[in-house]
Parts: sequence; structure tokens; C-alpha cells
Amino acid sequence: MRLTHFFTALIALTTTLQVAAQGDTKFNFVAQNNSINTQICIASANNELIKLRQLIIMDKLGTKDITKNLFCNNIDVTHFAALYGANKTTKYLNRYAPKKFKASVDDIKIIELANNDSSPINIIVVSSK
Repeated sequence: MRLTHFFTALIALTTTLQVAAQGDTKFNFVAQNNSINTQICIASANNELIKLRQLIIMDKLGTKDITKNLFCNNIDVTHFAALYGANKTTKYLNRYAPKKFKASVDDIKIIELANNDSSPINIIVVSSK
């Protein structure tokens, strides 16, 4: 059991990614699990288009299916990417998303979840459904 917790912590540590969004706000995304879907969520929010494409190929369902059915922290993946100012991945996902799931980075404002003046980095735990 301890070994499982160790590996979970190790995976979370290795999949922790940092992204600079709009302005000086920084987000640190921590995966709640090591699933491909959670990795897709993190890559989309981090604006990592190449990694996102590679993960979608590994998922085998296709981009159109992911834009309709993947939710990151209870937000569809396209809006999740737009929420954190990920322009490239939002644009890519919008090409395949049905109309109701299309997002615009300009229309979404970043919400600071941990507004603490002493810590300029907000930690976001990411899970997928």
C-alpha cells in the first residue's frame, strides 16, 4: 500500500507542469492520476500542441471524440484549454469540436483559484472524466 502511494506521488511529481498564462499569473498543473485523458487535459492547458497530438493518437478515439466527451475538472477540454490561455491547443481543438463545445480564448477570463500574494503560482489539480 505504501508503495502505491509512493508511485502515485512520484507520478504526480513527474507530470507536474508549469505554464505561464495571461499576465504574470502562473499555473502549476498536477495530475490526479496517470491516465492518458488527464495527460491530455494537462497538455491542452499547458498549450503543448505537439504533446497533445501525440496523446490523442495514443488514446485512439480521435480528436473529435475527445472534444465531445473529455471533461477536465468538470469543464470540456476545449474550454479548459481556453480558460488557461492556451491559444494553440484551443485553436486546434476548436477545429474538431462540435459547435456547442467551441471556445474562444478572448471570451474567457482566468479565475485565480489560490489568490495569495506571497505565492505567484496557483496549483491546479487536474482530473478527467
